[in-house]
Parts: sequence; structure tokens; C-alpha cells
Amino acid sequence: MSGESRPFQDAGDDLTGEELRNFKFQPDTDTGRQFRGQLATVLTELCARQHRTHAFMLFIGDPSTRLIRADRAGIIVSRAFNFRTEGKVFAEFLWRFSRLTRAGRGFDETVQPTSALQAALAREKLERWKPPHRYRRPVIVIKVPDGDSEREVLAWGALSEPESLTGRATRGYPVYDLKDEKIRFLKDTWRPGTDDMLPELSVLEELNKAEVPHIPKVTCGGDVPNHKTLTQDYLDHPWAIAKIQQLTTRIHHRILEDFIPYHIGEFANPRAMLKAILEAFIGKPHRSRFA
Repeated sequence: MSGESRPFQDAGDDLTGEELRNFKFQPDTDTGRQFRGQLATVLTELCARQHRTHAFMLFIGDPSTRLIRADRAGIIVSRAFNFRTEGKVFAEFLWRFSRLTRAGRGFDETVQPTSALQAALAREKLERWKPPHRYRRPVIVIKVPDGDSEREVLAWGALSEPESLTGRATRGYPVYDLKDEKIRFLKDTWRPGTDDMLPELSVLEELNKAEVPHIPKVTCGGDVPNHKTLTQDYLDHPWAIAKIQQLTTRIHHRILEDFIPYHIGEFANPRAMLKAILEAFIGKPHRSRFA
């Protein structure tokens, strides 16, 4: 792969000080940008179609190979190595990866397939929100934090899915709550893990406590245990040469709400839709949703 077409380039061992600080790990070329865009697109689609905390990728451009790890905070790219002459590195990665648990490989273990009976139940209860035929989605069981335990809900396709690899990556699901046998709404997101920003669950609970009208009623929720991004932890490592000063830590957050979403097409007219939006802003409950 020529220098003009490389998505990344490594600094030489002889670079130090100002030269190293000014080195561009991401070449500013059209082909380089296209390559990086393609890699990001593949990772974005992978993490949008599967329930993941992170993902690994092998980028092989004969003979140069790179190991890539991505999560909702960013992407870590290894130094290139020649898999023909440095095959031990390549083999060791595959050996280690083969021995990882599913969680270690990036799969979200709090999302599981359903039994046949659960799938049938979900399709019956969630028929109104079934995914379009062109977007076939399996019925899944999602575990939601509920105090010191977990609550299981059935989901059959999200109303919204993440279009970006990094950031909140919000998904919204109409779900069937197996505990209360009731249809509810699940918000699944990767919240900023900063001290100056309250988790959304805490905000909603305060609003509910103050009896603010037209606010979704929280059933349960919280941070998913051990689901936190790692990319931001490596910015200060000596080998990290990308020019990024700060990355936001992301924490997996779920909120189960006693609230049912309706499609925009179900409003009787534009006035009814705008009225609902206005009353949501001012916190005034509207008496009729669709009239």
C-alpha cells in the first residue's frame, strides 16, 4: 500500500520532541480519508446491528496489518506490523482473542435471545410497533437495572438506532415488561461519564418527585454494571501519538419508563402534533393525544 493511500502512518523511531508532536498519524490525503471513512462505517454498522460494548477489527493491507479496538468513546489503532515477517504478533492476537469470553470480545451479555414462547408473546404484545418487513429483527430479552437486581423486558426492534460509532448511541424500544406484564418504553444510551452532568435517570426521578406534569414516569433503570468505555484511558500513554486532547468517558445507561411512544403519522393533523410538542416543552399535560 503506497503512502498516498494509507489510512494511517507510523512515526519513525528517530522522531522526538517537536517533530513527534507535529507528526500526523492520519495522513491528510483523499484516499487516506476514504479508507478511514470506510473503516469507521464498517465499525458503525457492526455496533449498530449488534448489541456491543466494544468491537475488534483486523485491518490487513498486505503486508502491513493493524489491530483496531473501538468503543463509544473512540478508536484505538495499533502500530503497523508485517504479518509475513512478524507473524507471531498476528498469531498471538488470534490465540488470545479465541480464548476471550463473549463479553471480552465485546458482546453485551445483558441482551440475550428469547425462548419460542417469549418470542410469540412479544410479537403479540408489540405488534403495533413491529419493525418494517425490510428490517428483520429478532425478539430479544434485555436486562434493565432495578435497584439491587435486574428486570427483564422483551424487545422487538428499536424505533431509533445509532447512526454514529461514538457518542450516546441511543436506542429506543417499545418493550414488554415481564415483571409487571405491561408495555413500557426503554431508552438505552451511553451517557457522558462526567461529574458535572447528572445521569438522565436522576433528572427524571427528581422531576417525578416534584410532580412535574407530562414527564415520563420512571419504572426503573441505571448504569449497566461494568459497561464503560476504555479508549479515553489511553490518551496519555507514550505510544498514543494521535492529536486528541480529551475524550468523553461513556457509561451504558438504561431507563425503563411507564410511557408508550406513538408514531408521528398517528396525529390527526399538524396542529395536534405542534400542540403536543409545545406542551411537552412547558410541562403541561395535553388532554387529547391525537385530536
